[in-house]
Formats: sequence, C-alpha cells, structure tokens
Amino acid sequence: MESLFTVIISDTIWRNNLEPYLGNWRPDQIHQNMIPDFIKESSYFDGNDLGKLGNIENIPTEEEIAIFVKENFEVKAVLSADDMDTKFQKAKEYVDNGRAIDAWKLLLAKK
Repeated sequence: MESLFTVIISDTIWRNNLEPYLGNWRPDQIHQNMIPDFIKESSYFDGNDLGKLGNIENIPTEEEIAIFVKENFEVKAVLSADDMDTKFQKAKEYVDNGRAIDAWKLLLAKK
C-alpha cells in the first residue's frame, strides 16, 4: 500500500512536471494521439467523439474483441458486409450511446 508521502510526492511531480504538457490526461486513459489514423481521419467522428474514444482505460484486447463479435449478431452482420462505412456508422452509434469501448471493439475487429 502506498504511503501518504508517496501519494503526495507523486501528485506533486504530476502537477509540476507533466500536467502542463498533458492537460487533463491521466495514466488511466489512452490519449487521442494514440487513436489509429484510420479512425482519426474518418469523417464519421468529430473531435468530441475522438475525445470519448480516447477516454477509455485500455484498448480492448484481441480476446475481448473476439468475445464481443462472437456474442453480438449485429456486429457479425456489420463485419460480414465488409463495408467500412457501415462499420464506422455502427461505431459512431456506439460512441453516441456512451459505449466507446464497444466502438473500439467493432473498429478493431477483423472480418
């Protein structure tokens, strides 16, 4: 367990050294700069959407993606259509409904 001293020192180091460069980003979030170009360059997502996609703790693992696809008939249909527009539209729907992690799983899923 961390001591109070460690927590105070860590927070001080964060505020004085890193926060001016990283703004509100915390180590428990990915950052918009870490979002792949094919997502950032999509016309489906605006800056707000990218912020939501960047505000997750971890990018889903291949195993999590496979389980998501296996358990979701609608996602299987989107992927079998082999149409990026359909995939982006569904991912945008997920983001709009507060399901950024599901959007990630869909966007990273392979056919």
